[in-house]
Amino acid sequence: SIQSSFCVSGATLIENCTFVGEVLDGAYHVRNSILRGTSAPIASALDVGWSNVEGGWPGAGNIDADPLFLDAAAGDLHLLPASPCRNAGEPGSVFAAEAVDQDGDPRVLEGRVDMGADEFADDCNGNGLLDWQELQAGTGVDCEGDGVPDECEPWLDCNANGVRDGCDIASGSSLDCNANGVPDECEPFADCDGNGLIDSCESGDCNANGVLDVCDIFAGTSLDTDANGLPDECQQIIRVPSDQPTIQAALDVAENGDTILLAPGVYAGPGNHDVVVDKDVQVAGETSAAECIIDCERQGRAFLVTGQALGLFDLTIRGGYASGGGAVDADDGAHLNVADCVLAGNTVPSKAGGAIRLRSASVASLSGCILVDNEAAIGGGALGIHSSQVLVTRSTFLGNAASPGSPFGKGGSVYVEGGSAVVLRDSILRGGEAGAGDEIHVQGSSSLADIA
Repeated sequence: SIQSSFCVSGATLIENCTFVGEVLDGAYHVRNSILRGTSAPIASALDVGWSNVEGGWPGAGNIDADPLFLDAAAGDLHLLPASPCRNAGEPGSVFAAEAVDQDGDPRVLEGRVDMGADEFADDCNGNGLLDWQELQAGTGVDCEGDGVPDECEPWLDCNANGVRDGCDIASGSSLDCNANGVPDECEPFADCDGNGLIDSCESGDCNANGVLDVCDIFAGTSLDTDANGLPDECQQIIRVPSDQPTIQAALDVAENGDTILLAPGVYAGPGNHDVVVDKDVQVAGETSAAECIIDCERQGRAFLVTGQALGLFDLTIRGGYASGGGAVDADDGAHLNVADCVLAGNTVPSKAGGAIRLRSASVASLSGCILVDNEAAIGGGALGIHSSQVLVTRSTFLGNAASPGSPFGKGGSVYVEGGSAVVLRDSILRGGEAGAGDEIHVQGSSSLADIA
């Protein structure tokens, strides 16, 4: 017997067919099919893939397993729930919108096509409607789009909030900074220092002992006397201006894990702005932000960080002027840790992030900072966040602006877009101005601002 939803045999193409007790001869292209019989089911087929072939057959995705038909002896070749042919067809197979199986059920019900003529259709909650019919009618919810109503997969809700984990992450209501499909709040064991960031999303194992630096410090196995997040044994201190004349010169001779320590004073001119961070370093003021000042003099931004980790401590950065990220621009998975700093009077005339811009899966933590009188043309007078994650604690935003009066200016203090998430804790936002969202603007349903 042969059952099919689309089958041209004896020619060149066989797709989504079920053969039982037949010999297939002269076919050249077989896909997503089941071939079972008492004799060799294939005599001269040249190209067989993603099919269940009795006796086996070379080709990508081919298997040789009992397809678990409902009642093969009676000619009922529907698949049982445990069939190995479910979701085992060629990945990425594309079908016309009107394509159906032998029963008229749509092709590809669970995210990947089945092998054979039957596309398995389940009624997982036993309400009398096939799952695909329930989802099509809108009486069921499938926020992840895997073809299964969410209520049938309760085990995928680790935080027990009634929403599946993947949907929490997709909507931005949960962070997943290590992209393992598990909301960060369900992995407290992976946050050794309890700072709200999964350890693997924080930078560094500078002493190569197999333990992240933050966990070494938290456990007391490494000292961190300057509280910059790096074990003391990993650090060389390069002093500016006594060891090197400028910040860039110090960075050029630094190695991963080193600290560039600025003596009290104002750092301006070439080598002290548009510093390209190409290694994991800390830049810190020797005393306080009030005394250790980087003045960009509207000649560029202070730091550009691409895929590296940068710590900034006890500094003031002022007068930055750049196309994005007036003080700091972090991109391509960069890690930024800013503590006890002042970012003041930085400007972005055409894009986002008057003080700091984060893009492309970058991660930032700001603690004890003041962001004041920063301005951006499009979004985020202080922070512009795109496809990235930011944790802000004990910080103050004052008088930041994003084109007040213009529909293009969004988020006087903070602008969040592109599936980003920002968490603000114990912070003050005041005096912001923008065309939309004087303090915070969240663009799109996939982004999130969590404020407490």
